[in-house]
Amino acid sequence: MEKKTLFQLQLYPNYYDVILEPIDLKMIAKKVLDNEYRTPDDMDRDVTLLVNNAKTFNEPKSPIYKVRIVNDILAKVCQLLN
Repeated sequence: MEKKTLFQLQLYPNYYDVILEPIDLKMIAKKVLDNEYRTPDDMDRDVTLLVNNAKTFNEPKSPIYKVRIVNDILAKVCQLLN
């Protein structure tokens, strides 16, 4: 994947220096639609990566950092699907 597809590098020029394994919701959605996830745990790993990337790149007080709440909800959904 081309790095420019995730972020406007002009706004975040150091993103790919900080985040070594980028992922976004579009990539996760595509994997869902293409049936690439074999188990809920596979999807949970990507969602966790997404959240961890957001927490790594953003400041703790930012709304994006606080997205961990969404991750907790998705983790519970994945547990129910197991």
